[in-house]
Amino acid sequence: MAMKKAHGHVDLDLIPEFDPDKKQSNVKKWLNNIDQLSHVYAWSDYDRIFVMKSRLRGAAIEWLEGLKNPPSTWEHWKDILISAFKRPYDYVDRLHNMLARNKSNDETMMSYFDDKMFLIKKCALKGKAALACVIRGLPIELQLDAESYDFETPDELYNNYLSTMENFKAIKTNKQLSWQHTARKTCNYCQKTGHYSSECRFNRCQLCRRFGHDTKACWYGPPPGFPGTRSQVDWDPCPMPAGNSKTSGATKPHN
Repeated sequence: MAMKKAHGHVDLDLIPEFDPDKKQSNVKKWLNNIDQLSHVYAWSDYDRIFVMKSRLRGAAIEWLEGLKNPPSTWEHWKDILISAFKRPYDYVDRLHNMLARNKSNDETMMSYFDDKMFLIKKCALKGKAALACVIRGLPIELQLDAESYDFETPDELYNNYLSTMENFKAIKTNKQLSWQHTARKTCNYCQKTGHYSSECRFNRCQLCRRFGHDTKACWYGPPPGFPGTRSQVDWDPCPMPAGNSKTSGATKPHN
């Protein structure tokens, strides 16, 4: 199979296939082979990238298809290929490296997600298990929020949540690392912006009268109806806005 270019031919059969699952595979030697032939046949960087992509096999194809932000230069392609397939791993090593991969402050969310998903796929994890591993590598301030959406797959998490976090940055203050998210807050309870569900004034517990959770999730007191508890204290289950004419006529339940 050959592909014509303005300056000559690019014959894909000149380059052996690269399958990282085969023990004899060596990514550095394979890339060096492409570079050597490129000098002989006057291939451009575009030709090298084309040949490289065309000769990937097995797990390398899955890795390529999972990249959300592929490199634009041949040198960058070589760097990430060597990093991804520099040597064979046994499963324990793969699992250890995957769990140790956390998002750093000097990388984009897309870069973290691509790399984390590659490591997860090498561990043969899918669905909820893969999702949990992606969340585990996020900053602690994002983990609870990511879990609250109850996504089913890592792609759902990225497309609906992490993709909005490209401007998520870390700030050091008083030698302690705090995280600042400059995007707008969104409440998971009322779906309004400007606050989180823990701050939502519509999400009020009728047992303890605190905001941020409902009665079923209350941890401040005994179940409703227990004698002498706060559930029997006078409260307004549906407070009306100040100035509403119905407020003055509202009645409260009596003991």
